[in-house]
Amino acid sequence: MLLAGANACAADINLVGVIRDRALLTVDGGEPTSYAIGSTIAPGSRLLAVHNDGATITEHGKPVTIAMGRYPASNGASRPLVLRADSSGQFYTNGSINGMSARMLIDTGANIIALPAADASRFGIDYRKGRPGTASTANGVTNVFRVHIERMRIGETELRDLEAMVHESGLPVILLGSNFLDRYSMRRELQEMILTPR
Repeated sequence: MLLAGANACAADINLVGVIRDRALLTVDGGEPTSYAIGSTIAPGSRLLAVHNDGATITEHGKPVTIAMGRYPASNGASRPLVLRADSSGQFYTNGSINGMSARMLIDTGANIIALPAADASRFGIDYRKGRPGTASTANGVTNVFRVHIERMRIGETELRDLEAMVHESGLPVILLGSNFLDRYSMRRELQEMILTPR
């Protein structure tokens, strides 16, 4: 339903994110879509302004302010995660692993989450007790250990018992592979990646 007194609108519009001068909105329970100021959202509805924690739309000529809401998913999932590409076209996100802060890179080519050994130790993972193996990287072959991450939080979503591969060398950043991405529906819009919890 509409928030902040906007329940008189004809369309069921929900604000799930704000990115600079654009609003990420759902209409009648559909997929989140990014709208620029001045765009038509639904018949009779237009995006008028974007604020830090809300947006103003016009409904049949009258301004209506809506506050940040949750994505109306039937499984109770939290709002979509919206990432913006950096200058090199890569998508980073901040979150936590086992309660410790972590900066992570989306890697659609990786099968599972990959952790540098130093980060694994910081997260309290005794990775040398994991299943050993080797992996080929851009810097050559490196020793790896298969482990499990107890919990990972990104945005409002917490994931548990995720398999990961710890690299002893040659990996400068945490990589989020397909075993993380499979938990989301992924969509690209220009320089934005929208991950909606399944």
